Amino acid sequence: MADPFTLVSAFDSNTHINTLPDLTLPSQERDATVRAGQHFGRFRVERCLGHGGMGAVYLCHDPVLTRLVAVKAARNRGSDVNSGLRFLREAEVLARLQHPNVVTVYDVSMQGQTPYIVLEYIEGLDLRQLLETRKRLPLPSALGLMLPLLSAIGYAHRQNVLHLDLKPSNILVSADHLRRPIPKVLDFGVCLLSDVDSALDPTRHEFAGTPAYAAPEAIRRQELTEKTDQFAMGVILYEVLSGANPFAQCQNLPETLNAMEQRRYPRLSTLTPYLPAAVSEAVARALEPDPSARHRSVDDLARALMAGGSVSEPGVSQEFSV
Repeated sequence: MADPFTLVSAFDSNTHINTLPDLTLPSQERDATVRAGQHFGRFRVERCLGHGGMGAVYLCHDPVLTRLVAVKAARNRGSDVNSGLRFLREAEVLARLQHPNVVTVYDVSMQGQTPYIVLEYIEGLDLRQLLETRKRLPLPSALGLMLPLLSAIGYAHRQNVLHLDLKPSNILVSADHLRRPIPKVLDFGVCLLSDVDSALDPTRHEFAGTPAYAAPEAIRRQELTEKTDQFAMGVILYEVLSGANPFAQCQNLPETLNAMEQRRYPRLSTLTPYLPAAVSEAVARALEPDPSARHRSVDDLARALMAGGSVSEPGVSQEFSV
C-alpha cells in the first residue's frame, strides 16, 4: 500500500501504483561507492547529505575557491534515458533561474558515466524539519517564509519552468547575518519546461512527485500547468499554518485523490480559527480540485495572502530565527 508521502512515478487507478525503489536503507547500504575523501572532479566528498529519487547529494569541499558546495550525483538507473535527461535538465533549469530564493547552480560535469551538479551549499533546516520542531508557525512567520517562496515560484513560471515536486523537504531555510530566515527552493529534478514542445520532450507526459502535495490533475496524468504548482503551495501553506497536512490520513493514492477532489479534509479555518478569514479563503482557493477555480497565478495567491495578513511586503515580519 503506497503512502501519500511516498515518491511515485505514475498512477493509474485501473492498473497499479508504481513506487520508486526503497530509500529507507542505511546510507552505507544504499551507496557503497562514494565515500568521504573521494572526489567528484576537484570536489572532495565530506559526507552524504541525503538521497532522493534522482540521486544522492554530498557535502563537498572546493579546494580552489576554499568553500563548501553541495554535489548532486545521479542515481545509476542503467538504461533509463529519461531519468538522465531529467537530471541534466535540472542543471539547465537552475542556470536559467536567477532568484534569491532558488538554490544556485555552479557547474555540471561527469564523473565516469555519472553526471553531477555542483550547487550552492545551504546550511540550515528543510521546512519539514522546521515543522517537526515548531509544529505550526504564527501567521507573520508563515508569511515571512511563504511569500518569498511564492515569489520564487512565480518567477520560475515566468521563465516557463514548472517545479512539480514542491513540498517541505524541498525547501531549505537558512539564516542571514541578522539571523533572519531565508527560504530557498531546491530539487527541480522532475520539472517541466512549458515552452518545450511535448513532442521534443520524452518526459513531458510522465509525472514523478509526492502525492500528498500533487494536484489532482498531476496524479491523473492530465495537463500540468502553473496551477499544478499552486496547488502544492496551497498544501504547504495549509501545513505551515495548521501543523497538519490535509491529506495525512489518506492511506493510498486513490484515497488521496478522492480527498482532494471531494474536499474531504478539515477546513483551515476550523484548525486555526484565529487566522483572518481572507487568508483561510486564499489557501482554500489554491486547493480547489478544478485548476480553473484556483487563483490566476501564484502571484495572485501571494497578493491575497498579503492583503489578508496585512503584510505590506514579503519578509517584513519575522518571529523566529533558524
